[in-house]
Amino acid sequence: MRAARIAEIGRRANALRKASFYSTEEVKWLAGYVRQPQVQLVEVELLVANAERLAEELSKQEKAR
Repeated sequence: MRAARIAEIGRRANALRKASFYSTEEVKWLAGYVRQPQVQLVEVELLVANAERLAEELSKQEKAR
């Protein structure tokens, strides 16, 4: 279960990288961070969800210009 959640975080982070919201270095750091056993994945999932919302808002603002 944990491995599947980590993989999903990775997919979502890569999508944010492709949208230029995260840098390659940030995604690499996140990949190492989420694999640490003491990390609470729910917190990382919430942070990624927030980043997704922000990226979507920024995209909408760019399109409105």
